[in-house]
Amino acid sequence: MAFGPAVRKVIYTTNSIESLNHQLRKIIKTRGHFPSDTAVIKLL
Repeated sequence: MAFGPAVRKVIYTTNSIESLNHQLRKIIKTRGHFPSDTAVIKLL
């Protein structure tokens, strides 16, 4: 809470993006190869 509202919004947004990227990396690492991009999206 030491940051202003505008800075906190950027931090929260960045955390959400990093969380999504982590999920994507985890799925790709465990599954290996996918026939298309839509196959990856379906797993999410």
